Amino acid sequence: MTPLQSPHVESVSSTLVIKNNLDQLVKLSEWINRLAGEIGLPAAKAFHLELALTEAVTNIIEYAFEAGAEHEISVKLTYRPDHLAVELIDEGRPFDPTRYKGVELPGTLDEAEVGGLGIHLLRSYTDKIQYKRRNNQNILTLIFGLDPPTRSSQHSV
Repeated sequence: MTPLQSPHVESVSSTLVIKNNLDQLVKLSEWINRLAGEIGLPAAKAFHLELALTEAVTNIIEYAFEAGAEHEISVKLTYRPDHLAVELIDEGRPFDPTRYKGVELPGTLDEAEVGGLGIHLLRSYTDKIQYKRRNNQNILTLIFGLDPPTRSSQHSV
């Protein structure tokens, strides 16, 4: 399959809708890896994308909804040659991760506690995070910068 990261592809968009169940993380991972392959995303950037989305979606599943109630989470990925934008939409409790200050990282593994580093992880692997609340929905946008393909890496068909 020819990667979509070429001078002729201006943009690609794909949406995945999953339920608020941790079992759905496998579906999310498969979707991310398929899209990463289709657009020719470098392995390191694909890893950052998957890690950030898994963290964000896990937090939505675990904290946004009342226990036992089934809800949908929409994940929309838009590729452009210079960036990826991923929009996560849910109808859970309002939560704006951009309002939280950074955490102090532990000095050693012995000092580390379980949890509490999700927002730090998102900030570490994304270039920009945006949040808005509209029509009773959380809309979290994660932006990942990409190096545009260079002329030497482009091939004519």
